[in-house]
Amino acid sequence: MFERIYVPFDNSELSQRALALGIELAGRHEAVLVGSHVYAAKMHDWRFRALESGLPEEYQKENELERQRVVHDSLITSGLELITDSYLEVMARDCASAGVPFEGVSLEGRNWQALVRDIDQSAYGLVVMGALGLGRTENSLVGTVCERVARRAGADLWVVRKLEAAPPEAPVVVGLDGSERAWGGFRLGLELARSTGRPLVSVAAFDPYFHYTLFDALKSALTSKAQEVFKFEQQERLHEEIIDSGLAKIYQSHLEVAAKLAEDEGLTLETRLLDGKAAEKLLEFARQRQPAVMIVGRTGIHGGKEIDLGGVAEQLLRLAPCDLLLVHREESAPDAYVAEASIVWSEEGRARLDKAPPQMRGVAMAAIQRFAIAEGFTMITSSVVDQALAGILPEKARIAMGITPANVHGGQPAGQEASGEGLRLSYVCPECHYTHRFRRPEICPVCGERGAAFRVATGSGEALSAETVEMETFDGVTLGWAPESLARLETISDYFLRKRARHKVEKTARSRGLSRIDPSLVDEVLGGGNEPGEGAVEMAGEAARGVEGGPGSAAEAAPPTAPGWSDAGWARLLRAPEGFMRSKARACIEAHARDIGADTITLDVAEAGMARAREKMASEMDARPDPHRSGA
Repeated sequence: MFERIYVPFDNSELSQRALALGIELAGRHEAVLVGSHVYAAKMHDWRFRALESGLPEEYQKENELERQRVVHDSLITSGLELITDSYLEVMARDCASAGVPFEGVSLEGRNWQALVRDIDQSAYGLVVMGALGLGRTENSLVGTVCERVARRAGADLWVVRKLEAAPPEAPVVVGLDGSERAWGGFRLGLELARSTGRPLVSVAAFDPYFHYTLFDALKSALTSKAQEVFKFEQQERLHEEIIDSGLAKIYQSHLEVAAKLAEDEGLTLETRLLDGKAAEKLLEFARQRQPAVMIVGRTGIHGGKEIDLGGVAEQLLRLAPCDLLLVHREESAPDAYVAEASIVWSEEGRARLDKAPPQMRGVAMAAIQRFAIAEGFTMITSSVVDQALAGILPEKARIAMGITPANVHGGQPAGQEASGEGLRLSYVCPECHYTHRFRRPEICPVCGERGAAFRVATGSGEALSAETVEMETFDGVTLGWAPESLARLETISDYFLRKRARHKVEKTARSRGLSRIDPSLVDEVLGGGNEPGEGAVEMAGEAARGVEGGPGSAAEAAPPTAPGWSDAGWARLLRAPEGFMRSKARACIEAHARDIGADTITLDVAEAGMARAREKMASEMDARPDPHRSGA
């Protein structure tokens, strides 16, 4: 993985730690360690000339001044070269003691410019450098040299922030967002976990709350006519019921692909799906788990080629409490794995594929899936099949499959308009309060209650009690707040954090069909055990979804004591995201076990149950009305 590891060295504490880490990695991966030091003789010479006019009078005589110039140039150049040689000698000695091959590089010029130039001109597999150098101060977050190298150098960069080596149990954590650099980072994470024996964890974070805050801000800026055109209530419903759920599914699919890749390498992967701002959640996760290193792409899924450092990477570079590996290399996940985890075929799309000649069906399926992945489709319909195959099948095969120019160029099949009632109605389980949208389900996916027992929940909810403070959301929906709930909210002194916290609570209440916000909900969503005004506005992972025990609870550390789950089966369940999604997965697995008459839920039974859970999610997504034809 690493043939040549590059370590810039200035003898600061963090550069000494970077050298020790570089030697360790070089030893594990049989790599050459290249050490460098930059000295700036020309800069010192320029500064001396600028000071000449201020020298004492006896030094300003021309002959003496010329002599001082020669002396200064000789002493400074020789002295700086001597310092560089001494630093490289220290590095060579440490490498020799560890049995690691060493090469020394002496560079002259501005430190960051010389480093970037050398990195870009050389084939270094990894750069390891301290976040701060000799110029660090009490309030320093990241040094200017490190930041400029991070922004400009075309290589993977391991930024050392900790002076001590991480304990053996500290995990390697990889942030996944589906970008090519994130997958490049995951490949590095696999190699590091294998070579060091450390646990491997992948984290994906998506933000379902931003649109709520955005709509609230828009309301005060738009005219009444503009608000009517924008249709706040329908927009919120669109995000709540379709876009947010779709985002969760997309990011969960990244984790599922990562788990398969780890399994192929004989490694166990822990996955976590978090909801909230990506940088914020990754920082929170790093503070909790204290990883040996956190790996993220230099740019993410929304970063263009013109961006030197993505927003998430930039915040982590400054604030991460652990070492950070910023990944420059790019890789892609296997199409087959991505398709299995994230792509669903409609009945019409599958029927269209079945019309392909048998000898071409496998090739056609692979081509269709690659096309869908490249174009961002997660549902393969007949029109997607037509577009994907139009350019690769011979004319007779296209005619046999019914592919016509109208199909290829975006003809839309006729469909019945979704009713307004379909957008308004929700059905609430009387046992676990799970809310099902648009249609009454046959059975509750969480607790197994019969769908006939579900009650209809309207947008206004139940009658508000007399001891309720009515507050209106940005789109005119009235929610009742218990006085104690408002008191908890007011403990957050910062106005913007308090407003954001209110939005999170309101959104959670609306997603569950609640009309009254009780203190227990506020504590659940905002993390009741945190200090007000700081961590209080941060959700404790998936606990906001109302799962008993919450994320990381002791109840989920081991299988239930009652017979039924094997250790392997339970471990498979724990790979599902904590909270609501894990509860749904468990219900589907146990239902599958009952259907096949299994006494014990083994790994195979759990896998089959997880497949059933994915099918259920896909069918629920498919059953939702098309927002483009509903006026939303």
